Amino acid sequence: MNPAVLLAGAAVDRNGQRVVHDVHLTVTRGSWFGVIGANGSGKTSLLRALAGRLPFAAGSC
Repeated sequence: MNPAVLLAGAAVDRNGQRVVHDVHLTVTRGSWFGVIGANGSGKTSLLRALAGRLPFAAGSC
């Protein structure tokens, strides 16, 4: 089965600081998922990296 999204050890840096650390995520095709967390926890940075608007600093996507 080919997943729609597969992150392995993904990390994102913003302004020289790591804001997303070591994310592992698999989303199968046709399924829904949500990203929840406190303000400033890196949700938007992770989604921007998934969309290609920010580079991943580590891991694979």
